[in-house]
Amino acid sequence: MNRGVKLGLASVAIVVAVLAAWPSAAAVAASSKPAVDPSVPVPVNGKLVSDLDARGRCLFDNDVYPAGGVGFRDSSLPYDDLESVPRAEQTLRAQVLRRHADQVMEVSFTGSAATVTVSKASVRGVVPTVDDLATGDRAATDALATLRAAGRQVVVESLDAPSLLDVCEIRRVIGTIATKISAISVTPNAAEGKVDITVSAESIPLVETTLRSFASWIRVESGDVALASRTADSAPWYGGARLNRWDGAFLCSTSFRFNNGSQYLLTADHCGPSGYKWYNNGDMYTGGYVGYSASNLGAYGVDTAVIAGSSYGAKVYTGSTTSNSSIAANGVYPNSALQYGDQLVISGAASGQGNITATGLGETCIWFSNATYQYCHLLTFSAVGGVCIGGDSGGPIGVYDPASGRLIASATVTGTRNPTSSDHWCYGTNISAAIYLWGGGTIG
Repeated sequence: MNRGVKLGLASVAIVVAVLAAWPSAAAVAASSKPAVDPSVPVPVNGKLVSDLDARGRCLFDNDVYPAGGVGFRDSSLPYDDLESVPRAEQTLRAQVLRRHADQVMEVSFTGSAATVTVSKASVRGVVPTVDDLATGDRAATDALATLRAAGRQVVVESLDAPSLLDVCEIRRVIGTIATKISAISVTPNAAEGKVDITVSAESIPLVETTLRSFASWIRVESGDVALASRTADSAPWYGGARLNRWDGAFLCSTSFRFNNGSQYLLTADHCGPSGYKWYNNGDMYTGGYVGYSASNLGAYGVDTAVIAGSSYGAKVYTGSTTSNSSIAANGVYPNSALQYGDQLVISGAASGQGNITATGLGETCIWFSNATYQYCHLLTFSAVGGVCIGGDSGGPIGVYDPASGRLIASATVTGTRNPTSSDHWCYGTNISAAIYLWGGGTIG
């Protein structure tokens, strides 16, 4: 195709995202799995995650990765390329939560300050200092020293809030009724010491009854949570392009090129199972063959998969749904640096390019009735207008760097809340979780 020059983009953070419909059983059966490609990335750290106990899995689902993995200098933190201060932030958060998940709800960063939210009930009236929480942990004390040397203030706030382990217990109990509800979103809100739960209006009584013992910590709201082109693309395939299944039905979008031994293209796990074949704007007879889902991470609670079998470019589409303009996309953005109100841009195959806004909320987990897995590692954004809608799933979410004119990868779109509303939410899967499971790799 004739790909044009990239569109001018405002100097703001950008996100490109996508949502999809789950393929029917007939569609899955009709797809055929190609011969196994030994070069396809495998989740080398997957067994480590699978073998975690309940506490360890709670930490992983909240982006505190277990030590002992491969692919990173610090095997518990896939942040090798970060500068010293954001790396220190992530290290302090990981180490404090790892050691004090029964006391601490979250470690949040805003501007030049950090807040450690602790549960009043767990500390029994004696509020620890951040030095108390870091004592005995060299990585935590070194990170704290780095932050203080940079002028960062770290404070501890005691609230009538759940600890991180309490948050995970709320999620576990919700999982016992997940099959009775169409979709559930669970999002910790450390600033208010609450866990926000979104379900359909008719399901609120069931949720409130089931979570009666957590009543002071939860806030249940009604809402529609759903799984969330460019057209006529050609190899090397770009991000933000339209993905059709074998019979031409439009499902998802592509996002970023991922490099791990070979080059691949990212999309969402829920778009189709491993081996599922993808085409661009056509069926298996008339559409360009984009490749097949080669390594899916749904079993680990991560809504990400790689597409293999063709060639892929390090760009994503911008502009309208019929645009041929694009922009370079490379690098991984430290999502801890996203502040409330930061602007990002979605550029999915169904909605085209538009702005979305960081909400500053914690890691969200979602259950979908038509998906096999509970997905965690989700970032929450506010969307206005017709962006982040069905067909955008799997698409890129990134931060625009005006100095280099590139998009820095942040996430891939998983779903949306109240998509028919002019003001709704968009959920994106943190790309770092996928990179950790695949044992490292680069974007671009």
